[in-house]
Amino acid sequence: MTWLAALALRLGIPERLARIGLIVLALLLLVVGLGVAKCSYDRDLVAAHDAQRDARLAEDARAADANAAEARRVDDARLSSESIQLDKVTANASLDQPISPARRAYYDCIGLQQAARAAGRPAPACH
Repeated sequence: MTWLAALALRLGIPERLARIGLIVLALLLLVVGLGVAKCSYDRDLVAAHDAQRDARLAEDARAADANAAEARRVDDARLSSESIQLDKVTANASLDQPISPARRAYYDCIGLQQAARAAGRPAPACH
């Protein structure tokens, strides 16, 4: 501190102003140092919070993926069951009906399947 005062005196600054200037400079450096420390602390705090949030989001995403996979399996099983029933009904339709019996049975089966799907029931067996 004394060498700064001596430097100020050599530059022609009066001793009283040099001391005040050094005190102001020291306070300014202290404020800047505290500001840098606060910014560093805040950055670390935000980084820790972001890491926790990312971990929670990843866990929620895994749970959502599992639920979606289960829903896909249910949908695939239902689609397979409905397709099998539609194939059966077209194969078993009698040919003595006047208007395309296979087509009539097919559409009747689709109507039953759509009604069951809307009501949340399993796919019906069509004969």
